[in-house]
Amino acid sequence: GRIPLPLQRDGIIIREIFCSVDTGTSIVINFSNLAGTADTETVTCDSDGASDTDITTNSVVTAATQMSLEIGAITGTVDYLSFSVWGHIIRE
Repeated sequence: GRIPLPLQRDGIIIREIFCSVDTGTSIVINFSNLAGTADTETVTCDSDGASDTDITTNSVVTAATQMSLEIGAITGTVDYLSFSVWGHIIRE
């Protein structure tokens, strides 16, 4: 699935993704533009927390680009997904 995210007025460089799930085993996520043509690498979120602290694939997001959270393989019955994205703002 794909969940649209709020529009950002400035550009960003995504550097890190942290995530975890409540119950279930894991869920695979990545971020992309709304068309799904510029995916970051995936992160497998589990109950212990997961992170990718070196995002290099499609990490630059230009200002006013509509982004989305893409949900991939789900293992077990995941009730909740928590995530945070860290990076640098590119002032526009």
